[in-house]
Amino acid sequence: MRTREWHPRVPEQRPGPPGHCRWHLRLKSATIAFQQCTGLTADGIIGPNTWSELDYWRWNDIDCHK
Repeated sequence: MRTREWHPRVPEQRPGPPGHCRWHLRLKSATIAFQQCTGLTADGIIGPNTWSELDYWRWNDIDCHK
């Protein structure tokens, strides 16, 4: 399982309320859309199951829009 390292440019790790910038909102929206497409719980959190699906879809060239 991968662990997320702290990075100062990741908005959710900066002080402030969740969703305080457009980048964060777009990432969360895209994450939820991907999770819905794959049948995962659509919570917008990129946890171990979402990472696993992302890897699987990437290496198998799968696209929700096909």
